Amino acid sequence: IPTVIEEFSDRRVLTMDRSHGVRLDQAVESGAEPARDLARRIGRLFIRQVFQDGLFHADPHPGNSFVLENGVICLHHFGMVGELDEHMREALVSLLEATVAGDSRAATDAYLELGLLPQDVDRAELEDQIGVLIAEIKRQSLAEVSVGHALGELGRLGGKHRIRNPGSFMLLARAFVTVEGVLARLDPEISFVELFGEA
Repeated sequence: IPTVIEEFSDRRVLTMDRSHGVRLDQAVESGAEPARDLARRIGRLFIRQVFQDGLFHADPHPGNSFVLENGVICLHHFGMVGELDEHMREALVSLLEATVAGDSRAATDAYLELGLLPQDVDRAELEDQIGVLIAEIKRQSLAEVSVGHALGELGRLGGKHRIRNPGSFMLLARAFVTVEGVLARLDPEISFVELFGEA
């Protein structure tokens, strides 16, 4: 991450060191980085930001991710950043584990840990709907599963039940969709789900 230059920054302007590198797609086109290796590095980096650091770049498109001359990935432009506290990270891990296991009850429990609930939430109906979503996910191959799409659908389901999804949850869903698109362009056969075991 480039260093902030304090004397040229204020509340409205963030000035950072110039990083001498190229966009991800240009690094692949030039042959400087094998596409498959770069895709895996980007995926593991994003997973680490979300689940270990609790602070993630929420707009990770190729123009905001460069490869430096020494092969280091450099992140730019921090206009959108998401923050997840430990409780939320643990609930997300439980949610993903329950989804992989096909356990709609545990997935519902984990999801309800994330949001603010109305007093009259119909838990049984929500669990049924989450079960349908999980069944749709399970019918896909690992390479077809979109974590971002699944989180977005879950957020929409919750919204129908008047559950207040944290802003960081919806920001995370959007960021996952963006980074999944980047990975698919670099390596169409990559599975984000499989990368969770490597991060």
